[in-house]
Amino acid sequence: MAVHVLSANFASFFGGLNPSTTSEQRASSEYNSLKSVFEGNPSLKSQLDPVCMLQGSYRWRTATHDINDIDIVLLCRGLFLPASPVPTAGG
Repeated sequence: MAVHVLSANFASFFGGLNPSTTSEQRASSEYNSLKSVFEGNPSLKSQLDPVCMLQGSYRWRTATHDINDIDIVLLCRGLFLPASPVPTAGG
């Protein structure tokens, strides 16, 4: 491998650019926790049939420096209908 005058500078820059393994593990754990809450809840499952998906820089592995948020999309494939009629403003 060739070593150039600026090699150490680039190594330092790129070493701090990507999220740490700990940060990635924490984001993954948080996402999996939320996913299990929404998709694993029997009441939600029967009424809304939710599916969690990732979006944004964490999903596309383009997050830089640190992961300070994850974008979660909750798709509700079912339709929630109230058990009783919803009262109207007039009565």
